Amino acid sequence: MIRFGHRGNDVPAPEAFGYFPADLGTLPGAIRRTDSLTLIKGDCTLPAGHIYKGSLVVTGRLIIGNHTTVIGDIKVREGIIVGNAARIIGSLICEERIYLLDHTEVAGPLISETDIVLGAGAVIGRIDAPTTISAENIIAKSGAVSHGSIWARNVGFVWAS
Repeated sequence: MIRFGHRGNDVPAPEAFGYFPADLGTLPGAIRRTDSLTLIKGDCTLPAGHIYKGSLVVTGRLIIGNHTTVIGDIKVREGIIVGNAARIIGSLICEERIYLLDHTEVAGPLISETDIVLGAGAVIGRIDAPTTISAENIIAKSGAVSHGSIWARNVGFVWAS
């Protein structure tokens, strides 16, 4: 386990939240490629508090709402913002910048061709399933945790707020 900065942080843990099952195929512009793969041409927003099952490919930008869970892999071309306390039970891959806000979780590989920003309390991988974080530049707020390897090809920085 690699802990960025000090253990404590001043960001409170998120409160309990109700989740609503949702279908990736019902998103605006969704093209169902297989039973478990959905393509969105252009930008996409996954609303807060939903659970999606299946993998997603987005040709534009992706915004994942607070407390939303995706059980599947995600690949995006133009940038990703993952809301507070959102969870990705799979990989998160992007050609552009990835922002993980506070208390997010990504179970699989986290890969960007440019930058990754990890919020306080973000957890990448699991102790029993280590994974990889890879980007040109990685900025982590104090309190983020990685289970596995980290590859900052240019700059790695821990921001103690």
